[in-house]
Amino acid sequence: MTPADDADGSHARIFVSIASYRDPETAWTVRSALQRARFPRRLVFGICWQYDASVDAERLFSNMPKPLFEGQIRSVSLRHDQACGPQWARYLIQSRLYRDEPFYLQIDSHMRFCHDFDVILIEEFNDARAQSPRPILTTYPPGYTRLGAEGQPEVDTGIAGGMIATRLYPRSFGDDGMLRIVGRAFDVAPSRPVPTPFWAAGFSFSRGDWVRDCPYDPNLRHVFFGEESVMAARIFTSGYDCFAPSRVVCCTKWSRDYRPTFRENPGSQSLTHLSVRRMRFVLEASDGDVDDIGDVGRYGLGRVRTMREYQQVAGVDFRKRSVLGDEPSCEKLSPMPALPPSITNRVLNLVINGV
Repeated sequence: MTPADDADGSHARIFVSIASYRDPETAWTVRSALQRARFPRRLVFGICWQYDASVDAERLFSNMPKPLFEGQIRSVSLRHDQACGPQWARYLIQSRLYRDEPFYLQIDSHMRFCHDFDVILIEEFNDARAQSPRPILTTYPPGYTRLGAEGQPEVDTGIAGGMIATRLYPRSFGDDGMLRIVGRAFDVAPSRPVPTPFWAAGFSFSRGDWVRDCPYDPNLRHVFFGEESVMAARIFTSGYDCFAPSRVVCCTKWSRDYRPTFRENPGSQSLTHLSVRRMRFVLEASDGDVDDIGDVGRYGLGRVRTMREYQQVAGVDFRKRSVLGDEPSCEKLSPMPALPPSITNRVLNLVINGV
């Protein structure tokens, strides 16, 4: 651990990845994180700003908080008409802004946090690590409705009132052949993180090793749906296990009515089509010629578990585009297929000798 990691007393740095497309809630998201963290100096932000400088600058940046130290808020900026979707933005954050901080928190640009969320995340992570050596905390967080300064009091009140955590479930396949998932609150708050085969791009907390083992694919552009299924499969086959946190640590703004999206730009249909085919290729669900897809290399599946195992655990069939049987249950998902001893020993060694 470096001296910078220990700035708040033996608390490792958390890199916070935020892909923002013309979203005025971004500033309030950063403000919430800094105000609600017990150790705000442990946070480092990487933001991909995609905006129209002629009309967006004031509403995007006027409410941005000042960083607590030089380099706490890193950014890369694109014109809004250069945006290629969230996967491309998150790839830029990983490749240009991330500097091997011990923990990686990926969130949406419209979030509000609970008090001491940074400490709670580490506690939840350690609870999940008791079940798997390579855990990732992920879910669709509960929603908030009020914008700007009014969003934080709404979330504070909801969490104080006993808001229950959520977990991911498969819903159905869309016309594009990609799985749609939903978040549902637990009937009763669990006592520890609960295994889930699914992954949410808008809330994911893990060791930074995840970025090395499952980096974003720069070739997936002008697409929205499919990101989470592909990453979930890559995560699982690389030997990681996803868990729904047992506590609510943040809320998200689900409505898009207040902001534009990258879809306002006329994207390349050929790139969209190729990206979808590339994702289906990774999911071993190709239904046509794949000669122009090429070698996906490090952006493909891992070698620790198989895609067949993943589909059995998740209860979905990507080739047939079907959700199989009942919704996944805790009993069906736990325990996850075991990791080979060589992988387990290597990861445990990192845990013992790392942060």
